[in-house]
Amino acid sequence: MSKIDSQLWSRSKDVLTVIIIPAIIWIVSAIAEFKTDQHKINTNIEKLVTLEDRISDLNNKDTELSIQIAKMETSLEIISKDLDEIKKILIDLSK
Repeated sequence: MSKIDSQLWSRSKDVLTVIIIPAIIWIVSAIAEFKTDQHKINTNIEKLVTLEDRISDLNNKDTELSIQIAKMETSLEIISKDLDEIKKILIDLSK
């Protein structure tokens, strides 16, 4: 090897050591981090779907409860009217 070839090889090794090898290490670690993040995203998507299902179930139960409450309010109004009539009858009987 000539002196120029030796110097070129020495500089090439320096470039590899300073730039290329750290870049490759950074790329490999970035890929590993990407895979980890992708797994977290997939897990969160599954949790989100589960939560959406639960919210849908709760909305359905809320609708059912609203209907039941409306029926109970109607029944209470009827009972209240009946009590008013009973009260009037008792007042009339007491006279």
